[in-house]
Amino acid sequence: MDPFIIDGEHVKIERQPHAAFMGTSCLLDGEVSNWRCGASIITQNIVMTAAHCLKCCGNGIIKGILINTGHENKDLGITSSGHKYAIHSGHDSESAVYDIALVLLKTQLKLSANCSRVALMKYPPYDEEAYVSGWGFVNEEKQIATNYLQEAREKIMTRKSCSQILRHTALNGIICSVNNHNGPVAL
Repeated sequence: MDPFIIDGEHVKIERQPHAAFMGTSCLLDGEVSNWRCGASIITQNIVMTAAHCLKCCGNGIIKGILINTGHENKDLGITSSGHKYAIHSGHDSESAVYDIALVLLKTQLKLSANCSRVALMKYPPYDEEAYVSGWGFVNEEKQIATNYLQEAREKIMTRKSCSQILRHTALNGIICSVNNHNGPVAL
């Protein structure tokens, strides 16, 4: 499974206005480390991200959470601070089950054509195409990263198909997709 937007294409924020870039600063054993993750705008006050993005500190302390919205360049746009966060109670770091967390922002986002809520669905659109988007590595082997929002077209897999490819039962809270380049992706 591939955690990056490999073979994606640069996309303007207007195509993915719900996309937010999240930077987390952690303090562990006197050392500060920084993590970068994607997030989606849920409301003017809340973004959703992966739980592992907030558990990156392990036993350390999260010193800060910054969210950038409204621009395809992760360093531009509007910066907001995370105030509090909640990790799904069923999250398991080893299996990645329920890898979901919510971050409460200190100030409300001003919604616009470049900054809007993501559409949430009760059930995934199985066997249909969808887009995944985010920042990060565009070449995993060479560790080449980008500051620009990328998107890739994926086909959402049924739980049965996902289980066959992953060779175990598809876990709760995981949506699998596949593309022509990289194989299965867990979302």
